[in-house]
Amino acid sequence: KTDANKLLAACRVFARENFALKHRYAMVLHTDQAHPHVHLAVKAESEQGVRLNIRKATLREWREQFAGQLRSIGVAANASPRAVRGLVSSSAAAGVEVARAESSPVTRNVIQGPVSVVPCRNPVACSRQDSGPQS
Repeated sequence: KTDANKLLAACRVFARENFALKHRYAMVLHTDQAHPHVHLAVKAESEQGVRLNIRKATLREWREQFAGQLRSIGVAANASPRAVRGLVSSSAAAGVEVARAESSPVTRNVIQGPVSVVPCRNPVACSRQDSGPQS
């Protein structure tokens, strides 16, 4: 099973590197299911009024970057394309496959849109702890 604290730490680094001081974002860790996962919601319009332009290549970069973050803290992660994994139908959510080892079952952790979010308007504070709603 993927360590929830390591997963959250990798998500915080990923969000800070990609969105801090540019786009507001919020994240929440879910541990109520068989696999821990984090929902990351990003405001499409930046603080400077520029819209986030997400292309397939952007999603691929983000998956690779997030998998790298996980590997850097000791979580075996792979950002292989769906076709390589034998999945040819499209998915509603862009995902990052997380696998421990070839002999271990695969645990899927997906960066998804909002379900339940805790707003955070201060990226520095968010990188230290989830601080709850702020006005």
